Amino acid sequence: MLVTLDGSELAELALPEALTLAKLPESQITLLQVVPPIEDVITDGEEFAIDQQWERRRASPLYS
Repeated sequence: MLVTLDGSELAELALPEALTLAKLPESQITLLQVVPPIEDVITDGEEFAIDQQWERRRASPLYS
């Protein structure tokens, strides 16, 4: 089972359900953290760490 995590509340709500299903016999779980493309991280010649860019994105009205 692939569980994608993008930092949203919805994605975080899926995690306990995925962990419950992962307890079934012969099941496997893979967590995938989604990060912004590098083009979004490096803008106008100014470099940002992924975490800083993520915080900026979470604070934007489009993310809400």
